[in-house]
Amino acid sequence: MLQLDYEMRGFRYSENSQNILRYLDSDGKVADFRVVSENFVKTYNRGYHPLVTKVTQIYVQKTKTAAMLTFRCKDGRFRYAKVLLEPPPKMETLDTP
Repeated sequence: MLQLDYEMRGFRYSENSQNILRYLDSDGKVADFRVVSENFVKTYNRGYHPLVTKVTQIYVQKTKTAAMLTFRCKDGRFRYAKVLLEPPPKMETLDTP
C-alpha cells in the first residue's frame, strides 16, 4: 500500500464508483485505479502500472477523508487498505533516492 500511496501523489481525487478510484493530474488528465486482468492497476497516459497482483475484485467505499478498499484475492481471501482521498503533495527531494 506504500506503493499505492506513492502512485497517488501529485493527483487530486475526482470520484469513485464501487470498483474504480478516479484521480486527476494538474492538467485534468484521468488516472484510474482499478482491477485489470487480475491486477489492481493505475491506468494513466495510455499505460498501466500494476500495484497489487492476484486480485479478482475490488470494492471501494468512500468516507470524508479516505477511500476504504476491499480486495478479493484469487485465493479467496480479502485484503483491506485505506488511502487518503487527497494524498500529500509530491516532494521531489524526499521521493528521489
